[in-house]
Amino acid sequence: MSRKNSLILAEIKKREQYFKKDSKEIAAANLRLLLGSSGAALLILILCLFLSPYLLQGWSPTFYHLLFLPSTVLLCIFSFHYYRKESVSAVESIILCVIFETVIFSFVILIDCISSPTAPAVFMPIMCVAIPALFVMPFTLTFLLLCIYELIFIACVLTFKVPWVGQYDIFSSVTALGCSVIVINLILFLRVRDFETRMKYKLLSIHDALSNVLNKQASTEAILQFLNAQNGPVNCALLMMDLDDFKSINDTRGHYMGDQVLKCFGNILLQTFRSTDVIGRFGGDEFLVFLKGGCTPELLEEKCRAVQQQLAKQVQENYGFKAGCSIGAICLIEQEISFEELFREADMALYQAKGTGKGCFSIRSFQGVSSQQSGEP
Repeated sequence: MSRKNSLILAEIKKREQYFKKDSKEIAAANLRLLLGSSGAALLILILCLFLSPYLLQGWSPTFYHLLFLPSTVLLCIFSFHYYRKESVSAVESIILCVIFETVIFSFVILIDCISSPTAPAVFMPIMCVAIPALFVMPFTLTFLLLCIYELIFIACVLTFKVPWVGQYDIFSSVTALGCSVIVINLILFLRVRDFETRMKYKLLSIHDALSNVLNKQASTEAILQFLNAQNGPVNCALLMMDLDDFKSINDTRGHYMGDQVLKCFGNILLQTFRSTDVIGRFGGDEFLVFLKGGCTPELLEEKCRAVQQQLAKQVQENYGFKAGCSIGAICLIEQEISFEELFREADMALYQAKGTGKGCFSIRSFQGVSSQQSGEP
């Protein structure tokens, strides 16, 4: 029983993450489905009104049938208007879908109950299964709405329909409600799995598989996005790093050992810096770390020493040889800088560190003409 409960709780958590993290896709999907559903409803209604007199002898449209037509036209216009809007949140899209469902079910109940008191309900069982399965909404909300529609339908059946017909209508609609619960859960399960698959491939596309940090494209895009969002002076720092004599490690100890050192270095960076910082592999044995928010040269010096010390310690303990890295850093405090300038300044700092000797770091404060500070661990 505990295993079953844990699986249910895990599934609920996955669904919560899905609605939280995939909100933009959910909004877009709901708007597309809303537009398509309203158009389909209008087309089906027109066909029914046109064909029913030929298929059902003595049938003629009631007031509710005729009122349903302009209401469906308004739903189409309403859906098209919101579909063309540039930004609609997931919550707004769900509200629009609830409005659509409410209008459809309201007319279905009126037509199946009040306008046809002696005829079996045709549309309610179909709508119970079809309509809720269309949209991306939390299961609790969908089930609550279905129960409300079902209770209203049962009340109308008991009030307006003859008993021998009403009992079959209630039975068929309750059965449809049960089927709908199964269908909705299955569809939501598949949507969550599709989301997880997309997130998995997205993660693979932005991460360097060997070092477990961001790849070059993802890290540069993250930095550029941060700088563009500030729209003015920024507090940040960029560290450029590369491993000393990495080619020699590959040549003398093999590429497998070189890969282990890269993996070790990536883990050290992830442990040393914050989860909000951008940590990436720039290519080969080159890495970068972009610190968002306030920082000082003293903090950068502390981080540089920590990285170099941990690299030397872990490689020596795990693989039995020495390894080091050179680091160049640029620090900005309430200053404006372009993306290109930032990388150029950090690259110059790295070049200066290498000129000082192996295992050194250089920290520059951006002042147009940068001041310099160099050090050894």
